[in-house]
Amino acid sequence: MKNLEAVEALIGAANADSIEQARSVLARFRTSESLASAIDEFLLDFITLVFVVENKQESFENSLRKLAQLKLERVKRLLAVSPLLQDSRVG
Repeated sequence: MKNLEAVEALIGAANADSIEQARSVLARFRTSESLASAIDEFLLDFITLVFVVENKQESFENSLRKLAQLKLERVKRLLAVSPLLQDSRVG
């Protein structure tokens, strides 16, 4: 989960370089359709956050940070459940 903590830190930084870093870290977690979808949703909101930060639209910044944080929490929950789903398919 250290990787996801790194992505959380990127939400705080929110700059153009952090988009590729987040995409790179999250790429290894695309193990299911639901995870891939959740990651895509997070990245879309994160890219929007970076756009807002870089264009100095402070009035939207806090809301978008919270939204990105919530989407990342969804990815974390799916990752926590993912091994359980895989185990149930084996048996």
